[in-house]
Formats: sequence, structure tokens, C-alpha cells
Amino acid sequence: DEQQMFNYLTLYLTSLYSRMVISSLYVKLFDFKYAGTKTINFASIESFSQVLNKEDVKSQIELLNKEMMKRIKILGSKQIDDYNKEMIEDDSAPLDYHIIIDLFNKPSDNGEQNQLLINGFKYGIVYNSFLNVKDIEGDEKMIDKIKSTYGNYYFIGDAGVNKKSSKFLDALKAKK
Repeated sequence: DEQQMFNYLTLYLTSLYSRMVISSLYVKLFDFKYAGTKTINFASIESFSQVLNKEDVKSQIELLNKEMMKRIKILGSKQIDDYNKEMIEDDSAPLDYHIIIDLFNKPSDNGEQNQLLINGFKYGIVYNSFLNVKDIEGDEKMIDKIKSTYGNYYFIGDAGVNKKSSKFLDALKAKK
């Protein structure tokens, strides 16, 4: 149910903005379906931006991928949280966090997007992709792509947010 997903998304964003310093957090919403109308309450926050067409998403992914490559050089094998803790202890500026919320866009063969999905978290670029189960049911190729790209799978439903195993996705292959 999309409304449950938007309820969760509101809770998620509210939690992020209440726990972090706004100047260290940037949220990008990729939303072709609703053009940002479902997250309008966050639109006035300076660090929240909406990307509403595919060309701009491609451009944003390229920029974020370049940012990740810079961070790989800076952090090496460190996690961003450890690096930021050291920077704060040394009275230096920590790295900021980029949260991507990608609504209803199936994973593509875009190598830069896949790099962000697979590696971005460690470097402070957190890619959240929300898909409607109905849109992927029975699509074996897409489900295999999701399994090979995403690290964790969660289902938002009447019982709340529940982590699922790859067996959950396998069961979707047989549906439709």
C-alpha cells in the first residue's frame, strides 16, 4: 500500500531531521510519479531537494558518484562514522550525509547508480529505493537484478516495516 509507504517515509524523514544537524544532512527525493506532492511538508527545508524527471536524476547520480569517489580517497577503508568521530574530536569539519530516496524506480543497468547502491552507505551516501511489490511480481529478471544490487529488503505493510530475506523475493517470481 503506497499510503503506508508514505507514512513510513514521513516518519523516516522526521527522524533523520530531528536527530542530525541539518547542515550535515542532504536529502534528495527522486519522484516521477507524484512530483513531490506526497512529501510537500519537507519541501521548505533547505537541505531537502526534489528531483522530478529522469534526466535530472541521471545528473544527480553522476554528481553523487563523483562525491563517493572523492570520499573513497579521503576515507580509504574507514567508515564515515569513524572518520567523522575523529574529525569532531580534532575540532575539524566532518563529512556530511547524503540520503537518496528513490520512489518507484526499478534498478537499472546504470553502473554509477549500482555503485551508489552497493557502496555508498559506507561513504555517507545512503540510497533508499522504494518499490511497489505489485510492480515487480512475476518479473524474474527484475527480481534477480534487485537481489544482486540491494543489500537488504524491507516490506512495509499492515504489520509495519519488516526485514525480508531473498526467499521473499523468490516467492514473488511465481506471482502474477
